[in-house]
Amino acid sequence: MNFVDARIDVRLIHGQVATQWTRMLQAERIMVVDNAAVENPLQKKAMKMATPEGVKLSILTTEKAIENLKSGKYGEQRIFFVCASPKVLADFLDAGIKVPQITIGNLVGGEGKKRVYKSFVSPEEEAWLEKLSAAGIPIHWQGIPGDTRMEFMSMLRKGGTE
Repeated sequence: MNFVDARIDVRLIHGQVATQWTRMLQAERIMVVDNAAVENPLQKKAMKMATPEGVKLSILTTEKAIENLKSGKYGEQRIFFVCASPKVLADFLDAGIKVPQITIGNLVGGEGKKRVYKSFVSPEEEAWLEKLSAAGIPIHWQGIPGDTRMEFMSMLRKGGTE
């Protein structure tokens, strides 16, 4: 497995991921792991249309992604992993798959969520992020490649920011 980054962003594939991130990371494959997206033909079509030419796309359930990765299906392809929740990465970790780093993008607000810089985290998401951090995975916030990369867990542990 050759993960170049794992991004948590509720928008999954959108303009910034499709153009800026994929190009900067020199990704050969975007792997979207989102159980709901797998079942949504319109969302899948939009993500396929947004994927840059020459970049492969996988839209998978968590279980299928783990199965494919463990089997070595993608060889040494440079994989840019995208999901909407840190739970997916915690499930990967439980299955023995450890990503080298995590970049937090857009996590939307809602009841019970606390603001952490420009994202929002629920108590459940916080627990998954703590688990990933405890496994030694660096976690940063970075909206676009030109933004300053900020260490996320220290901000989260301080109780968030305004």
